[in-house]
Amino acid sequence: MNKAIQYRQAKAAAKGMALGVSLLHRPPSINIAKQKIANTQSELARLSQAQDNVEEQLEGHSQQLLALGYAQESKIFSSQQTMLRDVAFEPAIRERIAQHHENAELAVITICQELISQFGKIKNRYIRQRCLDIEDISMQILIFLKQLPVTTHSYSKPYVVVSQNITPHQLLLFTPRPPSAMVIADDMRHSHAVLLAQAFNIPVVVGCDIDDIESDSPLLVDGNRGLVIIEPNPEQLRRLMHYRRRTATH
Repeated sequence: MNKAIQYRQAKAAAKGMALGVSLLHRPPSINIAKQKIANTQSELARLSQAQDNVEEQLEGHSQQLLALGYAQESKIFSSQQTMLRDVAFEPAIRERIAQHHENAELAVITICQELISQFGKIKNRYIRQRCLDIEDISMQILIFLKQLPVTTHSYSKPYVVVSQNITPHQLLLFTPRPPSAMVIADDMRHSHAVLLAQAFNIPVVVGCDIDDIESDSPLLVDGNRGLVIIEPNPEQLRRLMHYRRRTATH
């Protein structure tokens, strides 16, 4: 491989250094078809069931983190549970089903896009995170509406998640062994997913060009400097070992 493309200088999001093979993470692609619904009560019941399933899933994540001693981080999913029933979200979806006879999938994605468009004009970290949460919750509802399997990821060797973006829910699906590090294309420095990674001591680099990173490529991720090294050489690996010995003594 050409030395000129061995490095990716990006932005540091979670401190630490780690080595692993690249795992290209692609969330499920969901096609939304427009359907005219005659029985709106049945469609509203289908939506309610999907929301109940998401709420149960979020509560499971919250309890999982509490059991592991991550009380502060568990609030991420408690907050999402509240947002699931938010007056700007749930009633608007139900209105589109009841008044416009839209199928639940179309109603969910329409309200999601409207809220993101509305909030996206405000340059504020909290509002940006709210947009990410709305998108995350909407995707979880759609997965249950479409009856898609919730897939967990289990790997025996150290791996680095490489993705356009990632949500807290998706991060917890990497079990029982979490990723050694994450390389994210979007600038998610202040996202809940990065906060969760920081709590788990997972180095994260964001705002990274991931187009040329191939699956199963050895990656050295430096979350202190925002640096990704593809196929690190022996000298770079020695620096990693030195870093680990130095941090282990503190």
